[in-house]
Amino acid sequence: MNKSMAGLVILLIFGASVDALAERVVVSTSTILSVDQAVQVAIAANATVRSAEAQYRAAMHEVLPVYMPNDPEFSYSNNNSPNGLFHPSSNTRGISESVQFPGKGWLQGDQARRSAEIARLTYVAAIRDTRAQTKVAYYQDLLDKFSVEIAMENAASLTQVLEVARSAYTANQVTESDLISAQFSMSQASQTVWASQVAASNDDAALNQLMERDPLAPLELTSAMTLEPLPLTMDTIMKNALAFRQEILEAALTEKNNKTALKLAWMELLPDFSLSYSQNRYAFDSSSPAGSLAVDSKDNTASIGFNIPIFFWFHQKEDIRSASALLESARWNRDAVEIQTKTTVVQLYRTLDLANQTTLLYQNFLVPLAEKNLQVGLIAYQSKKIDFTTLSTIVDNLYSARLTYLTSMNQYLAAKVGLEQLMGGPLQ
Repeated sequence: MNKSMAGLVILLIFGASVDALAERVVVSTSTILSVDQAVQVAIAANATVRSAEAQYRAAMHEVLPVYMPNDPEFSYSNNNSPNGLFHPSSNTRGISESVQFPGKGWLQGDQARRSAEIARLTYVAAIRDTRAQTKVAYYQDLLDKFSVEIAMENAASLTQVLEVARSAYTANQVTESDLISAQFSMSQASQTVWASQVAASNDDAALNQLMERDPLAPLELTSAMTLEPLPLTMDTIMKNALAFRQEILEAALTEKNNKTALKLAWMELLPDFSLSYSQNRYAFDSSSPAGSLAVDSKDNTASIGFNIPIFFWFHQKEDIRSASALLESARWNRDAVEIQTKTTVVQLYRTLDLANQTTLLYQNFLVPLAEKNLQVGLIAYQSKKIDFTTLSTIVDNLYSARLTYLTSMNQYLAAKVGLEQLMGGPLQ
């Protein structure tokens, strides 16, 4: 049915309510977006993505300081001053530095680098999830917009049925019950059109929300719901998902960090050091340790100290046990993410394959057959070969076939987006 016929049917359906609806229409310029453009806008505006990016930048700035030693401490003191603080018999200048056992700082730096990489993967995953959410919302919006057109076509078909029933009733060929049933069905169809329009408007609001736009901002979608051949097999998708999915990479890095944490816990048994150097300067030779015969009125002192892990049983032992438990947890978590990824790939691939077959079946056979059956049914009803109930069933079957076609197409696209999300990128 052409668009002019559909428009005429809508006017017949809504009648006087059209004027009231027109009063609420606000003339505005729509934003025309393809699915890729919508994704770009959403990624640029999404607060979660921006937050993850800031967390990643913060983690990058935490790497270098870990490799650097602690700042040294300088000290100065006046000693044995008989007249306040300004006439000491000697003064001392010293510098001290705390040093970890060699290797500890390097391992801590490795942990910081991996933590920064985890933050980067979280940032990439935020982009990936925003892309997937936007695509799903975009396709859902397309689905409901096409559902409006199908509802309008269904209303147009029921208008034909009403006209046929009215003609037959005028000619005393059918009872008034057929005419009332036709009017009832057309009224239901008008409500379905209205409900579909509301659903499409709500989808616009949801898509605007993902793009951080006003929910009432008008949208015009240019991309179409089309079947595209899947370029990869299920095994290839599974291998790629296991290799590139951000959550698996994050789990692997977390496991490595926990291994390093366990090493560091054992290294707590090794001593950390403190190095210090000081110099005493004497105002009087008599105050020097060498006495009045001193040639030089200063002396130097160097020292080294280290901690002794006497309380290992209460400190390091528990740290080692805790680090071991965290490492075990990280390994189990990685296994869980991997099996969940495999299972989801299998489920989505099967769903996608089923949706593909269903879409092709309805597109190439069932929808054309239902359309042909409606034309045959209208003629058969006029010639009294079928009753009104059969004709109504034919109209319902056509409407159901068109909706099932759209729904299957949407399921195909949603499953494809889900596989892309698992792989962390396009299906290429």
